[in-house]
Amino acid sequence: MSTLNDFRKQIQGINENTFTDIALKVFRYQACNNPVYQRYLAFRQIDYRDVNRLTDIPFLPITFFRSHRLITGNWKPAGFFESSGTTGRLSSFHYYPDYDFYVAHAMGNFRLFFGPASQYHFFALLPSYLERRHSSLITMLHGLMKESRSGLGGFFLYNTDEMLNRMEQARKRADRQLMLWGVTFALLDLAEKHASRFAGLRNSGNRRHEGQEGRDYPRGAPRPA
Repeated sequence: MSTLNDFRKQIQGINENTFTDIALKVFRYQACNNPVYQRYLAFRQIDYRDVNRLTDIPFLPITFFRSHRLITGNWKPAGFFESSGTTGRLSSFHYYPDYDFYVAHAMGNFRLFFGPASQYHFFALLPSYLERRHSSLITMLHGLMKESRSGLGGFFLYNTDEMLNRMEQARKRADRQLMLWGVTFALLDLAEKHASRFAGLRNSGNRRHEGQEGRDYPRGAPRPA
């Protein structure tokens, strides 16, 4: 793997048999073409040529994505995704060269593990994310909802009554599975305030995202796992 185009071609054919080989090639490409990662490996006295197992790949600390502009190879970013971050901390940034490639790859990954998006009604309870720009999660869900063509699913801020009404309509149709995406604090609030209605939908798919923006927990209190 010597160029970004090589990566794009190989990633399209990835499977259980090819994953390890491609992952190691990606690592070596980054070790040779990402200046920040190069310096990080040198500081830790790691020779990339000695790394032959996935478990031995050194991971770059997340703080580097907040303090450095990380780009592997020679290309101009088409845009960036910004992490949700934690209250009071800087966000991290992920630059991408091709928006359409990201969306197509995300859709392909979903189909691989869950089947076609057309088999689902997607509901998203992501108040803190909808209020931010440059969210990769919102971008992915936009793609899934567009591909799904459900007519009932959608994004919701704090209008949980409308969302539950639509979910109940979708459940009565019985033509597709329901999949609810949400940040932990919003899902906990939903389960607490609408316990009986939410219980009736418990067999629906639920995908939790760990963002905790806008919610403070008392010191020593257990946070959602």
